[in-house]
Amino acid sequence: MSQALKNVIIIGAGGNLGPVLVKAIDSEPSLNLSILSRESSKSTFPSHVKVHTVPDSYPAEALVAAFKGQDAVVDLAPHYLVDEHKAFIDAAVKVGVKRFLGPEFGGKTGEPRVVETVPLFKGKRDVVEYLISKESEGLTWTGVLTGGFFDWALKNQFLGFDLKAHKALIYDDGTAESDFTILSDIGNATVGVLLHPAETVNKYVNVNTFHTSQKAILSALQEATGEKWTLDHVNAKQANEDGNAKIAKGDFSGAAPAIMGFQLGGHEWAHQYGTDNQLLLGRGTRSEKELQEVVAKVVKGEEV
Repeated sequence: MSQALKNVIIIGAGGNLGPVLVKAIDSEPSLNLSILSRESSKSTFPSHVKVHTVPDSYPAEALVAAFKGQDAVVDLAPHYLVDEHKAFIDAAVKVGVKRFLGPEFGGKTGEPRVVETVPLFKGKRDVVEYLISKESEGLTWTGVLTGGFFDWALKNQFLGFDLKAHKALIYDDGTAESDFTILSDIGNATVGVLLHPAETVNKYVNVNTFHTSQKAILSALQEATGEKWTLDHVNAKQANEDGNAKIAKGDFSGAAPAIMGFQLGGHEWAHQYGTDNQLLLGRGTRSEKELQEVVAKVVKGEEV
């Protein structure tokens, strides 16, 4: 596929990742951004960006009207809303959208062992399978795999670090390495996909900022805070199982242990495939020194 992707609409632009992608896409002169927003949403967006407001039920006619003339759809709606994602895809096919970026932005859900170990991700795989079924109708797709959201996860204790209390929950011995990406890099990588449609067609792409471990992150945090942190340890496999059990009962506080127990338990599932950093970000994985610099900024509350 070599057709340019110029007109881009984002679904779910008000979440954790949405504002970052809005900023990144809006900052690229060759792209025209618009947003699909639910009537009940309280999110605000830049005044110059066109917003298509639709009923919360996402009626087909409203989606078709919003997607008409769009070259690409970036879907950031919650990944477990599979029926809604399929409705977005159907509308995109109907009006001839060229590219659909599914609700990935995380782990390598194309691998059965990922979904088996973190069933929460099953919705993502279901959406990709539906996208694949639409290739024959002219719709192409890309899944952006990022590993953990590094700065967000660090600020919100998702990675096991309490920045205020200087306490850390370490999975196993903390040495397992995995991929993490800062939010701004996720935004830039998404722009990269839109600017390189031929190279990213009908496939997953892998990006990261860091390939690192809790041990290295802890070292950077102790350096940045000038203090020795209090440590607790948890068995990664047990954390994964306990987290999944909570989610199965509707308790989504289990998400962090379910995901991190797998990711930080020595079961790397992205970096072994290499990265598309050079294509999408124009650089490789960042160094340990750069990890220390980013961690120091997060501790200070600065943007990274």
